[in-house]
Amino acid sequence: MRRPAFWSVAIPFSLALVAQIGFIVHLLAMLEPKIGRAGAGFAISLMSFMAIAGRLGLGTIVDRFNPRLVAGASVASQGLALLIVMQADSMPIVLSACAVFGCSVGNMITLPPLIISREFSDRDFAVVLGLANAISGTLGALGPGLLGLAQAWTGDYGLALGLCIALDFLAAAIVVQRVLIGRPATAA
Repeated sequence: MRRPAFWSVAIPFSLALVAQIGFIVHLLAMLEPKIGRAGAGFAISLMSFMAIAGRLGLGTIVDRFNPRLVAGASVASQGLALLIVMQADSMPIVLSACAVFGCSVGNMITLPPLIISREFSDRDFAVVLGLANAISGTLGALGPGLLGLAQAWTGDYGLALGLCIALDFLAAAIVVQRVLIGRPATAA
């Protein structure tokens, strides 16, 4: 836990999961005023289908790329999708944004082990992954409550979505910063 490499995985995935879990839990309430109940229900189904497709698709190519850069792109795509959901009222645009968001949903669970396996020794892998997952899972579980408080405070989901967008872009910046400053992929 003293290594910056650990926190550069635990913190960004925690932030991303706060945004992701909060958004998913509040998705029906957010989208129903924009695209109706049936449209919101379809958006949830589409997002779920795309989560499966995104995880399978990523699995076929991720080994060719730096997983931190993939994680940064994945989290940033969620932030961009949320920005579009926040601004759009058109059903095709909102559905497209939910599909993009969905492509990244499963990646928040898939990418940390890939990063950890490259940056920590085999001996430390299980402990590092367990600690990182405990932190990100615990903090991620706060997302629905945080978004609920933001919605209750303002009366709409603008602040809640803005918070999710900010968390996603901050998470993307944190996870890629080790690559941008030239830290080695192996920190063991």
